[in-house]
Amino acid sequence: IKQGPDGAIYIADWYNPIIQHGEVDFYDPRRDRVHGRIWRVSHKKLPLVARPQLVEASIADLLKQLEAPERYTRHFAKRVLKERALHNGKKDEILAALGTWCRSLDNTAALYPRHRLEALWMFQALDTYEPEVLEWSLRSSDANLRAAATRVLGHWLTHEPKSMAYLAQLVKDKHPRVRLEAVRVLSLIKTPEAAQLAMSAVDLDVDEWLDYALWQTARELQPAWQPALTSGQIDFGGQAKQVAFALKSAGSPEAVPVLVKMLRERQVKEADQASILDVVAEFGRPEDLQAVLDVATASGTSGSVQAGSLQALLNAQQRRNIRPNGSLDGLGGLLASTDDAVAALAARAVGTWHVESQWAALKDRLAKGGAATDGCLAGVASFGGDEAVALLAERSSDAGAFRAALSGLLNHKPEDAAARSVKWMQAEKVDATNYEPQLAGLFNAFLQRKDGAGLLAAALKDQTIRTDAAVIGQRAIAASGQPQDALAAALAAAAKITTGPRQLSPAEMSQVVAAVKGQGDPARGEAIFRRAELNCLKCHSIGDAGGLVGPNILSLGATAQIDYVVDSMLIPNKNIKEGYQTIVVQTTEGKVLSGIKLRQTGTDLLIRDSEDKEVSIPLNQVEEQSNGASLMPTGLFDRLTESEFRDMVAFLSALGRLPDYTIRPDQLVARKWQYLAPSQPAAFAITRTSIKTAAQDLPEFQWQTIYSTVKGQLPLAEVPHMHTRYGLKPTDLGASFLRTNIDVVQAGKAKLVIEPTTGVSVWIDQTPYDPATAPTIDWTPGVQKITLALDRDTTTAPVSLRVEAAAEKGAIIKLVGGK
Repeated sequence: IKQGPDGAIYIADWYNPIIQHGEVDFYDPRRDRVHGRIWRVSHKKLPLVARPQLVEASIADLLKQLEAPERYTRHFAKRVLKERALHNGKKDEILAALGTWCRSLDNTAALYPRHRLEALWMFQALDTYEPEVLEWSLRSSDANLRAAATRVLGHWLTHEPKSMAYLAQLVKDKHPRVRLEAVRVLSLIKTPEAAQLAMSAVDLDVDEWLDYALWQTARELQPAWQPALTSGQIDFGGQAKQVAFALKSAGSPEAVPVLVKMLRERQVKEADQASILDVVAEFGRPEDLQAVLDVATASGTSGSVQAGSLQALLNAQQRRNIRPNGSLDGLGGLLASTDDAVAALAARAVGTWHVESQWAALKDRLAKGGAATDGCLAGVASFGGDEAVALLAERSSDAGAFRAALSGLLNHKPEDAAARSVKWMQAEKVDATNYEPQLAGLFNAFLQRKDGAGLLAAALKDQTIRTDAAVIGQRAIAASGQPQDALAAALAAAAKITTGPRQLSPAEMSQVVAAVKGQGDPARGEAIFRRAELNCLKCHSIGDAGGLVGPNILSLGATAQIDYVVDSMLIPNKNIKEGYQTIVVQTTEGKVLSGIKLRQTGTDLLIRDSEDKEVSIPLNQVEEQSNGASLMPTGLFDRLTESEFRDMVAFLSALGRLPDYTIRPDQLVARKWQYLAPSQPAAFAITRTSIKTAAQDLPEFQWQTIYSTVKGQLPLAEVPHMHTRYGLKPTDLGASFLRTNIDVVQAGKAKLVIEPTTGVSVWIDQTPYDPATAPTIDWTPGVQKITLALDRDTTTAPVSLRVEAAAEKGAIIKLVGGK
């Protein structure tokens, strides 16, 4: 904090800005010159606090300064007192005065806990054990005081007989900072019991800082706890999760048998199974892995335990090339499991370990079909041999399993697999729902192989394939991050894909219309319409959500026939709606501008360009203007398969015609939203404060526009999330943040109805609003911001917000839309 040349007070702060003042350089003698953000916290000249004269002050006055609000004063008062005690021989006098001052403190004062902490620190500075002040501080209701006292306890371990009793409570404290301090103090006590007590913190919420403290403590105390665990002296309270954390932190395989024993005796909670098995897979010996397999094959073992065990064993094989060292015949029983996930993993294990005794059982399980088929084919491919290759070739003609079969065949007969894959690109009668994801997976299998793209390109030479297959292949290439120009060209040539508008013949149009009516799915079509790569809402709006470059398609289905919609998509220039004809303007400065003509004044021509921006062109600079083409690019839908194109036409044809795709004018539903883009600065700003911070306008926050569906729901799959609180697991989603604006035209009563309510926090501007009770509010005119924080690990349903005005004295409210 500094006083500027203008006399005002300024603060440099990256976490909780108050009033942004600008980007400036300020001087820091410790770090030379630092560039950062400065906020002005006072607009009027304020007097600086005078530094107290401490060197000549009496002991009583110095102790009184420990109550000062300025940290500087308290710090240097302690330093002066310590220097007098060490060098002037006044330790006993200071201790007596310190005791008197400590007893004189007002225990009803708001700052009493801090004053007691200053006393504790003073006793510590004088290297004098003070049990009464320590115990009071450790039992304080103030978490910061408990944490500080815990650290002091670490310095007084040899004096305090109740250290372990205190730490047993502190390591399970409700505040994570206290738990962290307790764990680090326990690292100083080189006993098995201390390690066991420290690991008990694993059972509570663990943030990244506590996780590191636990990891470090487990490693430092390993010489104490590992022999004790192996000999049975300690067992970490029978908690497998704690044992696993200690083993993984220390990288210790010696104690893995303890975990295996817990697995055998069914002492591991279902929720802890995955982490325990992961440790066994990472550190276990062959005999340990055999024990895990025995657990999986034992009678009465649940399907989830069987699946987790098999996955852990396969992970061990993949990471360390290690396998169980005993009988593998038990895999036969798992192959016969009614749980398809278990059977699929067992099949992979049979193939990976080449279990000859179970080859017949693997073939039998494959013949049964079902959801385990892909796993069985992967097992067959890993097993290898002439019979396995023949079986893969045979099953490659199966519409439900060709991806897995050909992916396996690719490892044995790559040219044959490529040729058979082209056959599936030529197939005519296919179920798009199953065919398209399978073909996409097959393309990925080839692209993940070094020579895979070349194999497919060679197999496509002089062949003709479905357009859909080429589109799927082009998408796979784009997603792979590799150009693969030769394969892309081979796909385009084989599908005879050409650029430019596609004019359908009457017969072809009739087929498309019939397919849309008979098989088109508007719900799937809306999801395609919302895809980022198509960017339809950039130009078109549905109701009051979207761009203004193209026509509002709110009621397209009620006013246009299906063939008109198809033509408009394939040939954008064929049916240009009145008022949306583009013009091309050449200026006297040699510029060429194009857009939709909005209006013309006596001095300027105004157009709206493709980015939805209004551009003003002085008439005296217009050299020539002419009609241009549609702003919708030709070939935009070339990357859609036939079924996707059909579904999208079905959606557009449903707008304004079917009830689920009709926007009623009396529905006050939020359609334009903004989401908080994930970034490290944004996550830090919220993590260090609270989720309410999202309701503020901070420079760290970048908001991006997103639109609800026609029904007024915002699919959460399209909303990004980020970790904004400590203690989240890697698999946790964290939180998402949304905001929208309402315009109160006329004051009155209305309530917000937000669905769902579980895991959703709401603020109107900066004021909390309870979505569960949805109270009626007296609104005042003006635009008001609604911010939502969503716990993505709790909230899974689409989000919607609507306004319901009261019957009497109802407010008139508009939901702010647009682009």
